[in-house]
Amino acid sequence: GHVGAHRYRLSQDQLASMPPAPHEYVAVYEFYRPPAEPLAALSAALESGAITLPDSLDAGSLRSWVFSSVSG
Repeated sequence: GHVGAHRYRLSQDQLASMPPAPHEYVAVYEFYRPPAEPLAALSAALESGAITLPDSLDAGSLRSWVFSSVSG
């Protein structure tokens, strides 16, 4: 359900006036279908055990946000 993925690491260069970032990495996925479709498939695979998260991933701090393109 996605056409691309990019992983970023938090830079050491930050604005001094900003609070510290809560996470060191972020992953951005590009979907070619409405986000609800691949997200539902991913949720089902996680719930069924077809996909498991590695122990190296801190699942307690894992967060996911979906953004839609804004044009104009």
